[in-house]
Amino acid sequence: MHPEVIQVSLTRPATLIGIIMTFLTLGGFALLIAGARTLAPVVQGEDPVVAMIFMGMVIILIVDIFLARQLTKLINASLTGPKTSATGLPAAVSAPQLSRPDTAPFLPASSVTENTTRFLESDYRAPVAPQPGEKQKT
Repeated sequence: MHPEVIQVSLTRPATLIGIIMTFLTLGGFALLIAGARTLAPVVQGEDPVVAMIFMGMVIILIVDIFLARQLTKLINASLTGPKTSATGLPAAVSAPQLSRPDTAPFLPASSVTENTTRFLESDYRAPVAPQPGEKQKT
């Protein structure tokens, strides 16, 4: 009894990512230019408008790069198809071998605060109790 290999069509996801890239790029540029044109009369000087256009284009470029990477992964997955072994069965994914846990008993660890204030013992002065009839300092 052989497990049945299910074929998944990757056409729709690839088309959807392509459409999103197109609308994001063209719509993003249109909104960016419209926003810059609206902002230009209000802002003093040209530098903030140019910076806004530049940063907007960088953001659109980065998002397009990520979407293009996903698109190429989908296209490559659809072109290569499922990997099969010589017997015609899909290749089994081998689990990584983990090292056997140590069964030695745990050794008790010393306290974190142990020996941390010993260097102050020479400078420590015990509080002096006031003598009868002496005023307490506050």
